[in-house]
Amino acid sequence: MLPEGFEKLINLRHFYIQQYRRSRPPNLLLPRIGHLTNLQTLPFFSVSQEKGCRIEELEYLDNLGGKLTIYGLENVNSYESALKANLSRKFRVQSLELYWEGPNKNSNDKDVLEGLKPHSNLRSLKIVGFQGSRFPQWMVRQNLLSLHNLVQLQLEHLDELEDLPPTKRFPKLEKLRLHWLPKLESVPEDTSNLTCLRRLEISCCHSLTSLPNLNSLATLQELEMIGCPNLTHLWEDSTWQDGILSLENLCISNCPNLEAIPAIQKLQSLRKLQIESCESLNLSLKNVGNFQYLEFLDIYSDPATWPQDIYELTSLTTLHLGGFSENIDYFPWPDTFSGPVDGIKEHCASLRSLQLYGWPMIKSLPGQMQYLSKLTNLTIIRFDGLEALPEWLGKLQSLQTLELFACKNLKYLPSTAMECLADLHTLRINRCPLLKERYSRGTGEEWPKIAHIPNIYL
Repeated sequence: MLPEGFEKLINLRHFYIQQYRRSRPPNLLLPRIGHLTNLQTLPFFSVSQEKGCRIEELEYLDNLGGKLTIYGLENVNSYESALKANLSRKFRVQSLELYWEGPNKNSNDKDVLEGLKPHSNLRSLKIVGFQGSRFPQWMVRQNLLSLHNLVQLQLEHLDELEDLPPTKRFPKLEKLRLHWLPKLESVPEDTSNLTCLRRLEISCCHSLTSLPNLNSLATLQELEMIGCPNLTHLWEDSTWQDGILSLENLCISNCPNLEAIPAIQKLQSLRKLQIESCESLNLSLKNVGNFQYLEFLDIYSDPATWPQDIYELTSLTTLHLGGFSENIDYFPWPDTFSGPVDGIKEHCASLRSLQLYGWPMIKSLPGQMQYLSKLTNLTIIRFDGLEALPEWLGKLQSLQTLELFACKNLKYLPSTAMECLADLHTLRINRCPLLKERYSRGTGEEWPKIAHIPNIYL
């Protein structure tokens, strides 16, 4: 609670509270804050049934600007009560966040949200925990309120929502985030109105089966699809024209029924590509040299689907590879380069960070790694059959950070190589019980071999 008499500071204009991890301090109420009618900055307001903490405390705070966050909307019982917040008169508020944090006993979330209509020049809107099946009229009907200046819309944990507002409501929208809308089956087909959209994030939408035609999204730079188990395709190959050629970041994760990413070879502006845990995906990444701007590649899938000829990715700085195979006991380096060693060094000169996810049968690291002379960060995860790191690790003269995670049978680090790695300043060992025992700080029999490394985390 605030100090007694806080509401008497009637000339107060800016009120700040240091927040931890961008969340409000637990159970902090701001009773009678409505008395501070000159207030311009308010970090948040928590609605409660307690006297002085109801939604109407916001009614006369029309000087508020910047970002306004309202928590506890499950404690608002009606449209009339919500209307008393007078959000439509708070013209200086640019960003509005509305949180329902529990069930509304009166089951009238839609009416409450109807009463929380903001002004028409709002730039950012975030709605979390709303349990209505449909949006209020001010988000749907064109003639009631135009959100024509909205550039960011975030909808999260809307368990009952079945449909999204028409895209024509948001002609200036640049970012759209949809998270945990389990009953949402489709995204509006007409995307031609989203002429400014740059980032589209969709996650944990369990009923979503496909995306609309994205050809009209000429400005789209980032597309993220995570945890959509019924998604079968992103777009139809037959509808491909010149759409989304501006796409720079593509992330697809935990979409087990996704079968294809049509025309992926045409996305030649890609800088970041992540494909993880999409078991049905037939990923065709031939001629990867087309991705001349690709800097970050993260592939976690069956090794048979990994791209080949990565030496052609001359801008690649970060590579994450992993998956599972019952048929092979080695880690297949995705490179068919057959030239001299100097050629490998030249073509992989841009690579700085390498992360490999193994599987139980793997007993060794790919030998091609020893020629990555510019590598500064190396992470090895879940190589259960690996007992010792090779001595050729000492050839990675630029290595600065070495991380070893969940390699349960790993016993030895290369003693000579560890001394050769003059730039190595960080060693992390986690969930490698045999290794941890041998190299324990001060007591392990192999500790002297790594004691010279400045930062060691066991």
